[in-house]
Amino acid sequence: MAQEPDKLSRLAAWLLPLLAAGYSVINFLETNITEARPADAGALLGGMLLYALGLFVLLRLLRLTIYKAALLSTLILICSLYGGMPYLLIRYMMRVDLPYVVFVGLLVMLVGGIGILLAKSRASFKLPVLFLAIAAAVGLGSATANVTLYEMGRPNAADLAAPLGVTLETPKAKRNIYYIILDRYAAARTLAADYDFDNGDFTSFLRKSGFYVADNSVSNYPKTAQSISSSLNMDYHHFTADQIPKDKSDWLPFHERLRHNRVTALLKGAGYKYIHMGSWWPATASSPMADENFQTTLLSQFALKYLQRSLFDPLLHMFYDKQAQNSLAPDQCNRVPRKFAHLTEVAKGPKPVFVFAHFLIPHDPFVFDKTGHCLTREESAGRSLIENYLGQLQYGNQMIRALVDQLLTAPGPKPIIIIQADEGPFPVRYRRDEAGFQWKQATDQEFRQKMRILNAYYFPETDPDIFYDSITPVNSFRLLFNRYFGAELPLLADRNYAFPNAANRFDFFDVTDIVR
Repeated sequence: MAQEPDKLSRLAAWLLPLLAAGYSVINFLETNITEARPADAGALLGGMLLYALGLFVLLRLLRLTIYKAALLSTLILICSLYGGMPYLLIRYMMRVDLPYVVFVGLLVMLVGGIGILLAKSRASFKLPVLFLAIAAAVGLGSATANVTLYEMGRPNAADLAAPLGVTLETPKAKRNIYYIILDRYAAARTLAADYDFDNGDFTSFLRKSGFYVADNSVSNYPKTAQSISSSLNMDYHHFTADQIPKDKSDWLPFHERLRHNRVTALLKGAGYKYIHMGSWWPATASSPMADENFQTTLLSQFALKYLQRSLFDPLLHMFYDKQAQNSLAPDQCNRVPRKFAHLTEVAKGPKPVFVFAHFLIPHDPFVFDKTGHCLTREESAGRSLIENYLGQLQYGNQMIRALVDQLLTAPGPKPIIIIQADEGPFPVRYRRDEAGFQWKQATDQEFRQKMRILNAYYFPETDPDIFYDSITPVNSFRLLFNRYFGAELPLLADRNYAFPNAANRFDFFDVTDIVR
C-alpha cells in the first residue's frame, strides 16, 4: 500500500495546475506589457485559476491519486490553452486541410490515452510533480517579477494629462457630438497616387451632406496611440523627464492620456453623457470615463487575445452567424456592423451624448470586401494587399454614408460630427519590419503615405470659413469648443511629428515640411 504523501508533496500536487494556469496568464501579460496593464489580467487570472482547480478536483473525484490528478489536469490545461497554436500551424502554415473537429478529436484521444496510461501505472509520480511544481513556481515568479519591475519604471498615469484650465459655456442647443475614427484611412491624394483609386464619390457625398473635408490634413503623429491621445487632449505630447518610462517602447503613457483625456472630462462637466464604442485594440477597448461602454462580448479584449491561441476560441464564436464564424477574424466581422447599427440608437435619451467610436477599418485584418461580405482566411490570402485595403475602405464608405444619412435626418438639433483618420496605411517597408523600421531613414513618400489622412467636419450652422484645408486633428476640438461652447482656445500651429523607431516612441522629430 502506498505511503501517505508528505505535506510538501501534497501541496506541490495541489499547486501544480494552479501555478501552470497562473504562469500562462502572467507570461502573456509580460509578453504584451508595452500595451497592457496588470489590471487587464485580473479577471482572466481568476478564471484560469478556477478552471485549473476544477480540472484537478474533477480528476480526484474520478479516483485518480493526487499526483496523477496533478499531472493529468496540468496536461489538459496546457493542451486546452495552447492547442490552437499547433492547429493554426498545421492548417495555415503547413497547408494541411485538417478540420478543426478532427484536430480536437485527435488531441482528445491523445490526452485520453495518456490519462489511461497514468491511471494504470503503479508509479507514484511524486518526484515529477514536485519538480514540475518548482519549475512552474520559478517561471511564475520570474514573470511576476519582470512585470512588477516594468510597472515600477512607468510614470504615474495621473500626472500625464494636466487640466487645460478652460470652462465650457452652456450652448443654446445641446447637440450630440460624434467623434468617429476610421483607422488608417488614407487621404484622397494618397489613394490616388499610391492606390490608383479615386475616392471622389465619397468625399463629394460628405460635402453635399454639409461636411467640410480638409483635403490637405495630416495626422500629428504616425501611430494611433500618439495620434488619438493628442487629439483628445487638444495638445501635442510634451513629456517631462519623469513622465517618460525607462522602456521607451512602452505605449502605456499614450494609452493613459487617451483613457483619461481632457475632451471627455470637459464635455462630461458640461452635462454630456459619454458613450465609448471602442475596438479590439487595448487602448480603446473600453474607457474608465465612459457612462456606457459598448461591448459585443462579455470578455475583455485582453482575455479574447489570450484565448485566441486556445481550443476555446471557436467556442466563443458559436453564437455568431455562419459568415462571421467562417471569417478570418470572427470578432471583427461581428463587431463592426453592430457598432455602426448601435451608433444610430445611442442618442435616444434626455441628455446630450458625446460618442467616441473607433473603427479598425480600413485597418487590417482585412475582414470585409466592398460589399460587407466577411472574407475567409483563404479569400483574403487570394487577394492583393491593395485589393484588401481598398475593399475594406469601400465598405467603410458604404457604412458611413448610411450612418450620416440617419444622423442628419434624426429629429432634434443637428449633431456635430467629426469623421477622421488617426493615421494613414502602412508603407510596404514598414509593414514588412515594423519592429526594426527606422523613421529617420524613411522616404518622403513613406511619410506622406503614413500621415496624410481623411479629415471631415460637420459643424451645423457654422460659417465654413472657420475651417482651412490643412487643419490637423490636434485643433479639432479646440475649433469645436470655440464655436459651440465659447471656449476661446487658441488654435495651435499645425505640426507633424514622427519618432525614431519601435524602441523609442518618445523622442519626436518634426516632419511637417515633408508630409504637407
